[in-house]
Amino acid sequence: MAFLIILVLGLFLIGCSKKNNDNLVGRWVVDSLSDISKPDFKVEIIYEFTKDKLIMEGNVHGEALPRAEASYVIKSDEGDILTIEATHPDSKQKGLFKIKITGNKMNLTDPDNRVFNLTRQ
Repeated sequence: MAFLIILVLGLFLIGCSKKNNDNLVGRWVVDSLSDISKPDFKVEIIYEFTKDKLIMEGNVHGEALPRAEASYVIKSDEGDILTIEATHPDSKQKGLFKIKITGNKMNLTDPDNRVFNLTRQ
Protein backbone atom coordinates (compact mmCIF):
# COMPACT_ATOMS: atom_id res chain seq x y z
CA MET A 1 0.00 0.00 0.00
CA ALA A 2 2.79 2.46 0.92
CA PHE A 3 4.51 1.68 -2.38
CA LEU A 4 1.32 2.50 -4.29
CA ILE A 5 0.97 5.86 -2.48
CA ILE A 6 4.60 6.74 -3.26
CA LEU A 7 4.13 5.72 -6.90
CA VAL A 8 0.98 7.85 -7.30
CA LEU A 9 2.63 10.83 -5.53
CA GLY A 10 5.69 10.49 -7.76
CA LEU A 11 3.58 10.45 -10.91
CA PHE A 12 1.63 13.50 -9.65
CA LEU A 13 4.86 15.44 -9.03
CA ILE A 14 6.22 14.51 -12.44
CA GLY A 15 2.95 15.74 -13.98
CA CYS A 16 3.18 19.06 -12.11
CA SER A 17 6.73 19.67 -13.31
CA LYS A 18 5.75 18.83 -16.87
CA LYS A 19 2.84 21.29 -16.71
CA ASN A 20 5.07 24.15 -15.52
CA ASN A 21 7.70 23.22 -18.10
CA ASP A 22 4.99 23.32 -20.78
CA ASN A 23 3.97 26.80 -19.57
CA LEU A 24 7.59 27.89 -19.86
CA VAL A 25 8.08 26.71 -23.46
CA GLY A 26 7.70 29.49 -26.03
CA ARG A 27 9.01 32.93 -26.99
CA TRP A 28 9.01 35.67 -24.36
CA VAL A 29 9.72 39.37 -24.99
CA VAL A 30 11.34 41.46 -22.25
CA ASP A 31 9.05 44.36 -21.31
CA SER A 32 11.26 45.77 -18.55
CA LEU A 33 14.45 45.06 -16.67
CA SER A 34 15.01 46.09 -13.05
CA ASP A 35 18.47 47.63 -13.45
CA ILE A 36 17.67 49.83 -16.45
CA SER A 37 16.31 53.13 -15.23
CA LYS A 38 17.29 55.43 -18.09
CA PRO A 39 14.33 56.10 -20.42
CA ASP A 40 16.65 56.55 -23.43
CA PHE A 41 18.21 53.10 -22.99
CA LYS A 42 16.78 51.02 -25.85
CA VAL A 43 16.92 47.28 -25.33
CA GLU A 44 14.96 44.52 -27.06
CA ILE A 45 15.51 41.00 -25.79
CA ILE A 46 13.67 37.78 -26.62
CA TYR A 47 14.03 34.61 -24.59
CA GLU A 48 12.90 31.40 -26.24
CA PHE A 49 12.47 28.32 -24.08
CA THR A 50 12.31 24.87 -25.64
CA LYS A 51 11.94 21.72 -23.53
CA ASP A 52 15.67 21.78 -22.69
CA LYS A 53 17.24 24.93 -24.18
CA LEU A 54 17.14 28.65 -23.50
CA ILE A 55 17.86 30.87 -26.52
CA MET A 56 18.42 34.60 -26.14
CA GLU A 57 18.58 37.15 -28.93
CA GLY A 58 18.06 40.85 -29.14
CA ASN A 59 19.65 44.25 -29.61
CA VAL A 60 20.79 47.26 -27.62
CA HIS A 61 20.42 50.69 -29.26
CA GLY A 62 19.77 48.90 -32.56
CA GLU A 63 22.95 46.77 -32.45
CA ALA A 64 22.34 43.04 -32.51
CA LEU A 65 23.52 40.98 -29.58
CA PRO A 66 25.13 37.66 -30.41
CA ARG A 67 22.58 34.85 -30.22
CA ALA A 68 23.16 32.82 -27.06
CA GLU A 69 21.92 29.29 -26.47
CA ALA A 70 22.14 27.45 -23.16
CA SER A 71 20.85 24.16 -21.88
CA TYR A 72 18.73 24.10 -18.73
CA VAL A 73 17.17 21.71 -16.25
CA ILE A 74 14.35 22.27 -13.80
CA LYS A 75 15.80 22.23 -10.29
CA SER A 76 12.61 22.84 -8.35
CA ASP A 77 8.95 23.50 -8.88
CA GLU A 78 7.60 24.96 -5.63
CA GLY A 79 4.12 26.44 -5.80
CA ASP A 80 4.12 29.11 -8.47
CA ILE A 81 7.94 29.50 -8.58
CA LEU A 82 9.97 27.43 -11.01
CA THR A 83 13.75 27.31 -10.54
CA ILE A 84 15.90 26.33 -13.50
CA GLU A 85 19.63 25.85 -13.75
CA ALA A 86 21.05 27.06 -17.05
CA THR A 87 24.52 26.08 -18.29
CA HIS A 88 26.49 28.50 -20.48
CA PRO A 89 27.52 26.67 -23.68
CA ASP A 90 31.13 27.93 -23.73
CA SER A 91 32.20 28.48 -20.14
CA LYS A 92 29.97 25.69 -18.74
CA GLN A 93 29.19 28.08 -15.86
CA LYS A 94 25.85 27.30 -14.21
CA GLY A 95 23.34 29.79 -12.88
CA LEU A 96 19.97 29.55 -11.16
CA PHE A 97 16.98 31.46 -12.53
CA LYS A 98 13.70 31.86 -10.62
CA ILE A 99 10.59 32.10 -12.80
CA LYS A 100 6.99 32.95 -12.02
CA ILE A 101 4.41 32.66 -14.82
CA THR A 102 0.95 34.20 -14.53
CA GLY A 103 -1.08 33.81 -17.71
CA ASN A 104 1.01 35.31 -20.53
CA LYS A 105 3.33 37.21 -18.15
CA MET A 106 6.62 36.00 -16.71
CA ASN A 107 8.86 37.40 -13.99
CA LEU A 108 12.39 36.03 -14.33
CA THR A 109 15.11 36.68 -11.75
CA ASP A 110 18.61 35.96 -13.01
CA PRO A 111 21.64 34.82 -10.94
CA ASP A 112 22.61 38.50 -10.39
CA ASN A 113 19.12 39.22 -8.95
CA ARG A 114 18.06 41.33 -11.94
CA VAL A 115 14.33 41.03 -12.51
CA PHE A 116 13.01 40.75 -16.05
CA ASN A 117 9.31 41.22 -16.82
CA LEU A 118 8.34 39.38 -19.99
CA THR A 119 5.26 38.78 -22.12
CA ARG A 120 4.62 35.63 -24.15
CA GLN A 121 4.94 36.44 -27.85
